[in-house]
Amino acid sequence: MWRCGLRNIPQSAFRCTLVLGSGAGSILHIIARAAKKNLTPFSITAIEQDPVMTDLARALYGDDFTDTPTSVRGAYARYRKRALLSPSDRYETNTVSIRHVDVWTFLRNDTGRYSFIAVDLFHGFDVSDFVGLYTFIDGVYDLLDHGGYILLNATRQAQKLESLWRKTGYCVTSIQYKQNTMLRIDSPQAVHF
Repeated sequence: MWRCGLRNIPQSAFRCTLVLGSGAGSILHIIARAAKKNLTPFSITAIEQDPVMTDLARALYGDDFTDTPTSVRGAYARYRKRALLSPSDRYETNTVSIRHVDVWTFLRNDTGRYSFIAVDLFHGFDVSDFVGLYTFIDGVYDLLDHGGYILLNATRQAQKLESLWRKTGYCVTSIQYKQNTMLRIDSPQAVHF
């Protein structure tokens, strides 16, 4: 799904990436591998509230997220070794920084600018309700570099979220992948609520 959504985003946008909701790390893996393959300098800041998900992501894709995905059995063995360690508030390599905080805390405190922002925030099987709030949309927009891109995993809430993001002055393109819908958001106008 992420490969499909990232297809029309220029490689140069990954130079400074923010991932809100890194989960099991598939998007971290795709971006890190593409940048490493093309010898493109990059940095990824990821926000994941649950340190267990970071441990799973590292077990699947390696500590720098560029390994070929391991088998389920191999990932489980790696994960079990890490699960014995006490969780920390962050995980860092030279190119990837995962912070274990909630998204609102991050949006209130971060002053960085990102050329690409991926949003994959869920509560159960649905997009988290706050993704449709103007305060969230403004918070994400405030972190986006001029000319940057946002890719939002919207699933079944795509129509509602597309309408909200359009009202704030963004150019929104719907991308369908099987039963999932993502929204590519770019060329923001300076409209804030």
